Amino acid sequence: MSNIKLPAGKSGNSLLKAGVTVVAIGLGVGIATTSMSQPPPQVGTANDSSHVFLQFSAGKSSVENHNTAQAYLNAIDPSGSKKNFVDWLKNAGFILDVSQWTPSGQQTFVDSTQCPSGPTCYGPGKINAFAHIIILNAADLGFIRNQYIRCVPDCKSPNPKIYTYLENYLATQYLVLKSDGTPDYDTSTTNTPEAVTIALERRSTDQRNGGRIADVAFEWAPAADGSNPSFNFAQTYAYVVQDREIPGFRLDQTVVNPTANPPATVGGECDFKKHNVRDNLAPANDTVDEQYIWPADGSNDQAVWNCKFNAFSKTALNAGTRGTAAPFPPALDRNRPDLIGFLDPAPFEPVLSTQVFAAELDRLGNKPSPGLCFNCHGGNIPSTLTNSGTGWPKNGFIQEFRFLPADATNSIFGCDDLSADVGANFACQLKNFDKPAYVSTAIGGRALSPLVVDFGVPATASDATKSGQTVPMKRYNQAVLITQGASPPRNAVFSSTDGTITGLGTNRNWTAIKETDDQGARRYTHGVELILGWYAPLNNLADLSMSGPLFTDPVPGPNQGRLVLQNEQFVPVGWRGTSTGPAQPAGQPTVIPSQLYLNVVSRNCRSCHMNRELSLDFGTERQFSANQGNVENYVFQPECDWINGQVNPKNIVMPLARLTWERFWNGVDPSSNKTLQINISAGIHTSTDVNDLNSQVNLLKAYFGRTPTSYCANRH
Repeated sequence: MSNIKLPAGKSGNSLLKAGVTVVAIGLGVGIATTSMSQPPPQVGTANDSSHVFLQFSAGKSSVENHNTAQAYLNAIDPSGSKKNFVDWLKNAGFILDVSQWTPSGQQTFVDSTQCPSGPTCYGPGKINAFAHIIILNAADLGFIRNQYIRCVPDCKSPNPKIYTYLENYLATQYLVLKSDGTPDYDTSTTNTPEAVTIALERRSTDQRNGGRIADVAFEWAPAADGSNPSFNFAQTYAYVVQDREIPGFRLDQTVVNPTANPPATVGGECDFKKHNVRDNLAPANDTVDEQYIWPADGSNDQAVWNCKFNAFSKTALNAGTRGTAAPFPPALDRNRPDLIGFLDPAPFEPVLSTQVFAAELDRLGNKPSPGLCFNCHGGNIPSTLTNSGTGWPKNGFIQEFRFLPADATNSIFGCDDLSADVGANFACQLKNFDKPAYVSTAIGGRALSPLVVDFGVPATASDATKSGQTVPMKRYNQAVLITQGASPPRNAVFSSTDGTITGLGTNRNWTAIKETDDQGARRYTHGVELILGWYAPLNNLADLSMSGPLFTDPVPGPNQGRLVLQNEQFVPVGWRGTSTGPAQPAGQPTVIPSQLYLNVVSRNCRSCHMNRELSLDFGTERQFSANQGNVENYVFQPECDWINGQVNPKNIVMPLARLTWERFWNGVDPSSNKTLQINISAGIHTSTDVNDLNSQVNLLKAYFGRTPTSYCANRH
């Protein structure tokens, strides 16, 4: 991919130069870890924690299983022609022929606005798309996501079909690989810009070094049967990524309960001794399964899935890690916040070859799609759905199911390893590795440019920083905005400077329909208002043209002072007034709606609620305030239950993602993985303690008239 830096007054629209790195391949599951100063309330028990997170209320998720997942796929892909990810890519137009797909190694981004078709626009390792970005989704799931999006016929035309896919990598990456493709574990880095850049430049599918675990694809397209060719709606496919294994692997049971009969597995990993790799080379030519079923091809078969998933117990306690550091039993202890008390359970259903892939997103068991996706992408599991698979709407149409935008506030970006920028704050840093001195020695003390050098082959350097991706992010979000219900200007063109969608003349605005919400406000959906607001001129936030120019990034961090396009400080109109909630406690900082939005809602609620129905999208403070009862029951009540020894894993919990829950209670900023810096009236404040009045949870309590302890003390 061509790389365009962002000096003052200029912008870039792509990420990488064409690369030749070859890398290794495989599967793994995991989430970004959180460094905790205080443990969050326990919401799972020794017998059940798999149902706590990423589940719909009122038992709606319990109906889903492999039958319902297969029935959904039968509705959106009745011919089964997209079972293999490479066939989905060809159908969407990212590649022209299945032979052009390279499962690992660097790729070449081809800008579809400049090269829509023709022999030079496609080829081995080339991806033809409108935008390409890579970010670590640090707010909810913690995966590094390599994302492409494209439109047919193009993104400025009326009612286009839109396709996007996300390659998901683990949050821990390793700078150095050994000759057999396994990592040098002393060169690890987790939840850092360096991890993002390593995933981008190595693009591995080997679970041993943080490689890709799944591809998730979305279509904004008509029904497959052609019954309504002008009506587009969201459809999703989840593909497991697995290097074909040579038999000869075992489950490494590193932590067991020695008193159980038989001993219960607490931790452990499948130790695959014979990967399908070429000797002493990164296995770019390995055969990789990428299917929406659990493959059964003689290499990846039932024994693989038994080892990876089915061997784990539904009742064995786990301390949040699989490894020798996890003691048994991992009793909850306020002096040991690293022991979070969740299980590491077996799947809801045993993983069986040829059944539909069910992703494990939070180390709490595999959960079936598409309901798993509806949690954040919008839409609901139909009340008519049965566990036999009947009851999906015809053709798989789900109301309010949408694409998600790229949100800088909740992302960790990569670093810049261009040789000209070595030493800059935004460049790749040795200090972000777990053992900086060791890493320096392991790479011979060279400058981190390029960052990845595998088997003597250097990657092509990249600028994956927030500034380096600010134009691709805008383009990505413009395409997403269409799925949110907005339309580009009627006379739209692709900008000659950066390829973004731009209107001509006096009618340059994007358009969308306003609706009346449950509180009587006539407004755009939260998602539409937010994306338009991100790219409005700073001196005219009501502007709907998405024509805001580059400005200096004010957000603390390595990118501060560089040029960006997304205004992370944008506050929707309905959050700019005075509080409609109860009187706040005396003697505590007064929390105004805009502060609550930026410091709490945008980090812990917005990613998913913005895609909910209009009555739950939290687009205004009044609507949020009207949900006080739900906030107290789902956010505050679990703390009371924990204190009183009344934990019920069937109760609803918010935030709904495990990682968000942990970070909310521990004051962690998802964009830096560090203690959150909260900007209150007294200035920048560091939140580290559960009793801190300015912590995220206590700001929320104060907003609803509660002190840090009064809710549990007064009611329970």
